Amino acid sequence: MMRKSIRFASAASICLLAAVGLAGPGNADENCEGSIAGSVLAPLPAPVLVQLDEPVEDSANPELARRLISGLQRGGVAAISDGAGNVGLSLAISLPPPPGNAQGPPAGTYRNLGWVNGEVTPNWNVRGTKLSLSAEATNLGTASLAWVGTLECTVTTADPGALAESLGFAIGRTIGR
Repeated sequence: MMRKSIRFASAASICLLAAVGLAGPGNADENCEGSIAGSVLAPLPAPVLVQLDEPVEDSANPELARRLISGLQRGGVAAISDGAGNVGLSLAISLPPPPGNAQGPPAGTYRNLGWVNGEVTPNWNVRGTKLSLSAEATNLGTASLAWVGTLECTVTTADPGALAESLGFAIGRTIGR
């Protein structure tokens, strides 16, 4: 049921993770404490060259997209921002309301980094938020879903850039296994 060569993370992917078993569970990262797990569903091209499923400049916050790419690279996978990759990565991030009286993004499920669009106000804070992330990596050469992953964590930073890089690092470390 491939509608596009790049797919958005879905509930079916999460169910598929449970069906095939979770390969490579591990800790998320220092800015989001929790766990991450992923599963390879089909061969990834060699070498893996990850690109986000939307151009960096078209993302809700290009600077955070660059930080996510930096985290992917730090996690051990080659990642680029110019759209010449062989693996497309898409994310779905679910957030509950900000804890306490904190100002932050509205509760909801967001594509990629859409929950942090434009400038972040000084009062904006997601520290203490329980973040859920689903990720899908598509082999762009075969247009097939190759890897799915989930991350559940509690945000321990108020810096959205550090959080984006940490999420990228956790994903990169897991895809790279």
